[in-house]
Amino acid sequence: YRYYKTKVDSLLQAGCELHYFNPGFEKTDINTATNTKGDAARHDNYWHTVRQLLAVAGTQRPLYIFSSSYLHNFNGIRPAMPPTVHWLLYTPADTAAFTSSAFENAAGGITTITTRTSAAGSNNIYADIPGSEAKKITGITPDTATLRVSMYASAGIADAAYIKAAIAAIQQYSNRKITFTACSSPSLLPAKQNWLFWLSTDDPPAGIQANNILRYQKGREEDIQSSLLTAGNPSLYKRIIPAETNTINNIVWADGFGNPILQKEAGPQNTYHFYSRFNTVWTDLVWSNEFTNVLYKLLYGEDATPAAQGFKDLRMADSNQLSPYITVKPITAAKNGAKDISWLFWLAAFIVLSAERMIALTPKKRGAHA
Repeated sequence: YRYYKTKVDSLLQAGCELHYFNPGFEKTDINTATNTKGDAARHDNYWHTVRQLLAVAGTQRPLYIFSSSYLHNFNGIRPAMPPTVHWLLYTPADTAAFTSSAFENAAGGITTITTRTSAAGSNNIYADIPGSEAKKITGITPDTATLRVSMYASAGIADAAYIKAAIAAIQQYSNRKITFTACSSPSLLPAKQNWLFWLSTDDPPAGIQANNILRYQKGREEDIQSSLLTAGNPSLYKRIIPAETNTINNIVWADGFGNPILQKEAGPQNTYHFYSRFNTVWTDLVWSNEFTNVLYKLLYGEDATPAAQGFKDLRMADSNQLSPYITVKPITAAKNGAKDISWLFWLAAFIVLSAERMIALTPKKRGAHA
């Protein structure tokens, strides 16, 4: 209220109603709203909430929305809105710090990650603590497990090199305990593993003991000009069209059209169905600077992120970045039999310009000299 007091007061004086911007849209008054601690809608997905608002209030009356610009409140695809929606954002001055993770590193000590966040963004600070001082860590239980990752691929396949390099980078820069095994024969795979990258369209043998299997899907290939909706939005050139019988709803990665690229089939053994390839012919993901970050989140899950551990994400977004798409009624051409002849004018202009250039570049004959 203190950010838009004049605007809010003028709207109320003009007869506007005041409602909380959260599901249900409870009606309130300015005294009650300003004396209520906290932001009633700060943990909602604003894009989802505004869709509900339009369904309840309609699109004919003017709607004024006042909210913070916390980035974590804007998830998914921006909805289309009528011009009657006016969204005004404010940026609270706030900072926070949080020990977001702690794990036993390869040297036998403990690595802690402290995340600091503000309106400008977030950054992580890594600190290595020797094993003898590990007891000083309070407030979080260090992860002492070793992540066991395996990969099966036919000999000479280029895709395998990208996965191997990414896992090595994750191990080096995160300092986490990871073992990695690459095999060209299923019989050589370790008995137990946390992750198996099955870079083949052949079915994995029954009895493989892996908590998670990421496998290449077989099917009809399709050329596509899109992007992968992961960090960095790398280009996507080819995909596998999912079977019509596909009923998996958990999409981990999608392309720009919403088509599934990686789907998770949850169960005692999670299966990740990959409808592309870790190859530059298919996508630029493997060349992206964000490839290791994307794989890190996949390997360690959303629980490894600060937000999943209750961290207060204070990053803000620019108002232009969050501006909703505005829907306008399209103008349709009158059906009176008239034909579009604008191309004729472009053709005539091209001919005139070409003729002028030909005249200008034609050498002029010089007269004879005595």
